[in-house]
Amino acid sequence: MITTTEFPHAIMNYHKPHSGYSILLDRIQSFFIPNDEETHLTKLLFVVHSPPFHWIACSIDFLSGLVQFSREFVVRNNLECGQQADSFSCAITAVNSVEHEVFGVELWAPEAARELRMKTFLKLLGREISSSFSYEPLLSNHNPSSTSNPLIIISSQKLSPVKKQSGKCSAETSLSPEEKPFKKRNVDVPSQDHPFFATIPQKPKGFIPSSPSGKPKGFLPSSPSGKSKSMMTSAKVKKGKAEQDGDARVKASSPSLTLTEKDATVAFLKETIKESGGGQRASATAGRTLRRLATAGVLEVSTKKWNNFSRKISDIGGDSKLDLHDPNGVFCIDCQTRLAMKETYNTSRWKEHLNKCKPKHKARLLTDFESFEPLDAAQAAHAPPPPCIIRQPCPGITKYFEPRIEQYLKDVESDGGRSKSVGYFSTQLFNRDYPSLSKPEQEQVRMAVAQGHAWRNHFEKDIEVVFACGKAPCERFVEFQEGFKNIVKPYTPCSNCILVHHSADFQKALKKKQADSKTKKFIPDTHHQQNLYDVGSA
Repeated sequence: MITTTEFPHAIMNYHKPHSGYSILLDRIQSFFIPNDEETHLTKLLFVVHSPPFHWIACSIDFLSGLVQFSREFVVRNNLECGQQADSFSCAITAVNSVEHEVFGVELWAPEAARELRMKTFLKLLGREISSSFSYEPLLSNHNPSSTSNPLIIISSQKLSPVKKQSGKCSAETSLSPEEKPFKKRNVDVPSQDHPFFATIPQKPKGFIPSSPSGKPKGFLPSSPSGKSKSMMTSAKVKKGKAEQDGDARVKASSPSLTLTEKDATVAFLKETIKESGGGQRASATAGRTLRRLATAGVLEVSTKKWNNFSRKISDIGGDSKLDLHDPNGVFCIDCQTRLAMKETYNTSRWKEHLNKCKPKHKARLLTDFESFEPLDAAQAAHAPPPPCIIRQPCPGITKYFEPRIEQYLKDVESDGGRSKSVGYFSTQLFNRDYPSLSKPEQEQVRMAVAQGHAWRNHFEKDIEVVFACGKAPCERFVEFQEGFKNIVKPYTPCSNCILVHHSADFQKALKKKQADSKTKKFIPDTHHQQNLYDVGSA
């Protein structure tokens, strides 16, 4: 069955048993078998859908009162400190965990799960899958496998796997020679079965499919006869064909060696060990050859031995990473080294390694729990010393910063710029014209004009400069870091003086033609009219 987390009986408090824990287990037992009070479930395996994208396998053991969930499928990306959840494979992994417990199907490796996902996508696209199809360009080999084995048996007690029975034998033994079906030639046709289930579960003995009307016909009696016997025979024939198709698909998806090829491979390994002189070097060479053949799909890996080896490693302890195609090696995550075992599925060297293991201190990200723990004073990073600040007087706008300043200061007669005229201030202060004012009143007007300047022209011996004044006066000093001394020019003014230099009024004053320095006579070019000049000369 496939359910969701919204199903109330699928959510169990497995951290701390509460008072209604046993009552809730009994309710789940009675929920699935309401009519038979004497029959009780011992274990319930199902897939839980956690909306929107996550699937997990769940196991409820009623005898021990234990509820377990499978781990999520986690892979690493190209970044050293990054992890991401592979939501596409979690559904396949969860279904495969339940299949392993109920039907004895082999657990999938992460590489096999990715390959199965690509095959499923190709089936949905309608493309035929052949044995010569290469998945290397589609699958990324840069991502290492999971930090821990994601395919973990979720129940505490193992169920005896259901042994597969050959559908061909069962069909031939139940049929007479006249009733045996004609053997047709097998044609390679893409499978139309459910993409998540690689095998077809066996049906109960005496099971009859439902009628077209939708009403079940029940089970056959122990001694069938007549019409019911023919119905059972047809059901067995269909069952045999289905199992035969399932076995064919399994053989096509996982190729294995024949007896002759296996003998040749064993002989090749013995010859390799003999040439290398035996010892640890020989075992390492044979191990690499076995891993290469197992990865290529030539040799079959024993799932039962692999599960026992994985369980022993986890019982011993330590942070390790195992590879399904490397049964005589364990990768230690703490010291980032691969440890070669003495023999295949041997764990004695792993025990010795844990006593001598020296973890490598690497920069890593804090987990959710470590991020809330305050750091010690020794672990906290010290603040860098403040940079050395150099402070010097503002040079103002000089001829080194603006070459036109020298000519501007020679021609100009005012003490600044961007201020109102004397006529404006005389009207504002005394409501009279400037010539009619007395000398003290004219001095007040000139002082008001000087106070309204946006920049100030400074004339001194060997010093001709313009400073900002008014609402944004010169900052008087310029500060910069010691490292930027070579970048900042020594004649660069402060920020307020630079704003005055970039203003439109100051640029207009630099471009404006001034009177002659000798005669102080100035006639703008805009007043030159050739016709008036001709009339005046005549």
